[in-house]
Amino acid sequence: MKTKFTLFILSIFVLSSCTNIMFETSVPKDVEVIPQFPKEVIGQYYDGKKDTLIITEKTFRYGKSNKSTLIVGSLDKEESELRKLNDFYYLNLRDEGDEYWTVFPLQMTDDGLDAYYIIMETLIERLDTTKSSEQREKEVIESMNKITKVKVIEKPNSDDKEYLINPTNQELEELMQQGFFVKLGGFKRLK
Repeated sequence: MKTKFTLFILSIFVLSSCTNIMFETSVPKDVEVIPQFPKEVIGQYYDGKKDTLIITEKTFRYGKSNKSTLIVGSLDKEESELRKLNDFYYLNLRDEGDEYWTVFPLQMTDDGLDAYYIIMETLIERLDTTKSSEQREKEVIESMNKITKVKVIEKPNSDDKEYLINPTNQELEELMQQGFFVKLGGFKRLK
């Protein structure tokens, strides 16, 4: 069962990735968990597609403005952690009962916030299209492996697989700098 927080993030960006990059631990490491959204993050945002994101100290709501809410969630759940390193807030999310984390870096902008995620399909599309998708995926993993160790997790009864990483804070920053986290989109602040 997905946590509401994970469903919230995934529904915002409609991620249809078959290959996921998971994190062994929440990141950044050795950085205190932030128990509530900071004042600079709290507010109402517009995604440019008629949907709004409302963030309070502990909760968030994403959906149509003045209409029914699509998703509601809270930072009070054990399956979600908010941390900060330099200019990025890191939303660490995991499914109930799972041990691995999905990570969404968020960066405040002059007029809102930007969200990022490691999308394997986007990384593959950046490479030489004369090669097969499998070859390009292998190249992406080899490049990532130069920064941080990558383990393969085979999914039972499926051709899909996940990759598991456990980056140090320095490796996490390098993954950001090298473009492994893809910008999902921006939210413009309303209030």
